[in-house]
Amino acid sequence: MSRQAVPARERILEATTTLLLERGYGATSIDEICRAAEVTKGGLFYHFESKEKLASAAVERFFARLVAAGEAARSEIGPGALAALDAYVESLPVLIDSPLLTRGCLLGAMAIQTTQSHPDVWAAARAALGEWRAGLVSLIDTAAAERSVTVDSAELADGLLAAVEGGLLLDRSGVSAGAAVAAVNHFRRYLSKLFLEGEGQ
Repeated sequence: MSRQAVPARERILEATTTLLLERGYGATSIDEICRAAEVTKGGLFYHFESKEKLASAAVERFFARLVAAGEAARSEIGPGALAALDAYVESLPVLIDSPLLTRGCLLGAMAIQTTQSHPDVWAAARAALGEWRAGLVSLIDTAAAERSVTVDSAELADGLLAAVEGGLLLDRSGVSAGAAVAAVNHFRRYLSKLFLEGEGQ
């Protein structure tokens, strides 16, 4: 499919995502987005009334794609809630190494960069991270109930999110290579120990 065959709105969102991850919110201009997306300013503002609304839409799109990619990366899930949780965590390294996350995570980047300056973008990033966290809490709660294990589901969900987001930050900074995958694999081993050794306690 040629570039011009891709709908303008999609080209704008893809260009915005790329530039936000490469340069950050403050250093990304509307002019640069228009050039990258091959649209006029009028074409961009036809779809998005402001840079802030555009960035917010890019965050929402990124999260939807992250959810879809995660589901696609999951191998066949065995029966039971613990198997579903393990399959979820097992799929994360595949997702981390996919094109979607090799440039970093737009959710974490925008949550940090726009906290005080651009409330709509920050709210979109916060909502996506909150939904991600809530889904993890639910998975962990269900697995804990199945195995009769007492755990702090919110704390575990926070730990897994921190492993992913913190690891991606280290990888992107060049301080480390493979930190995100290593952190998730370590967390998976910890979960297995916690659930399998803690049964009946």
